Parts: sequence; structure tokens; C-alpha cells
Amino acid sequence: MADSSWFPAGDRVRDMVGCALSMTMPSSLDVDAVLVVDDDAVSRILCASVVANAGGQAFLAETAAQARGLLAEREYACAVLDLHLPDATGLELLRPIKERSRRTEVIVVTAHADVESAIEALRLGAFDYILKPFDVRGFTHRLQSALERRRVMAENTRMQAMLVQAERMASVGTLASGMAHEINNPLAY
Repeated sequence: MADSSWFPAGDRVRDMVGCALSMTMPSSLDVDAVLVVDDDAVSRILCASVVANAGGQAFLAETAAQARGLLAEREYACAVLDLHLPDATGLELLRPIKERSRRTEVIVVTAHADVESAIEALRLGAFDYILKPFDVRGFTHRLQSALERRRVMAENTRMQAMLVQAERMASVGTLASGMAHEINNPLAY
């Protein structure tokens, strides 16, 4: 909360301004949290390393069931999903991820690609579809692009909320100005 000593108008104004200031604080979303779901341990570790180098924090799952447990705990900026998992497909995980948060970027990776799964992944909202084995630099670039897109979307949402709050504060200021004018200049009948 802001320091009240410089608010001459008192607690009410301080509370309104404090509310506006709280709109500028970062949200509870983990902007750099990345869910990595792959049944191959080497691929999981490689993806986790790329995530760390891209500035993210990797949360690893070997199965779709483990991934669902991690999805229940937090919202992710990005998810890297293997297409073929022992207990489900990456596309079956893509749906609930996008239903929970349209802003979560999803990269589908697979060693056994087909055109139908690529089209379906992109239709469901995947950010990218990458073939294994992948070039680490290319994968890093795509992951950084997904994280940057998420950051831009989060910043856009935050700025829109600030604009709405600013418009509300301007309305309050206009109303207060009008009331002050009426109090200082009463109409004589």
C-alpha cells in the first residue's frame, strides 16, 4: 500500500489510489513456468535444459497423469508436449491446457509425425509442432518466441486492466469536480 502521508484528501482517496496502484503489480501467473511432458528421460532433460537457458523454470512429467497433476497446481506460460505418451496423446493434454488457459502456449514434439496430427495440434491452438530429433538452437528459438508471446499477452492484459482502472478514476475525478463546483456555486431560486 502506498504511504498515506502525502495524501492530503484522506483515507478514502488513499484507498482509491492504493487500489489503482495494486493494478500495476504482477499477477499470480507464473510467466516463465514451462511444463515439459515426455516419456523419454533424455528428451525431458534436454527440454529442461533448453527451458532453463531460455529463462524459464521447467516442471517435468513423464506421463499424462503426472502432467494433469502438475496442471492442477498452477498455470503455465508454455507446455512442451510429446505427441505419444504411454497413457495418452499430447493432443489429449493440449485440449485441457487450452481450456484452462487460452494464453498458455503449447509446443508439440514428436519423433513420429504425420500431417493429420500436425493439423490437429495447430487447430487446437498449438504454438508450434516440432519433429524429433530437433536442433537445439531452433528449439530454443521457438521456445523463446512462445515465452515472449506469452509475456506480451500478459502485458497487454495488464495494460488493459490499468486503462479500465484509469478510466474509472477519471470518472470519479469528473464527478468529484462537478460536485465541488455545485457546492461552491449553489443555484439560487
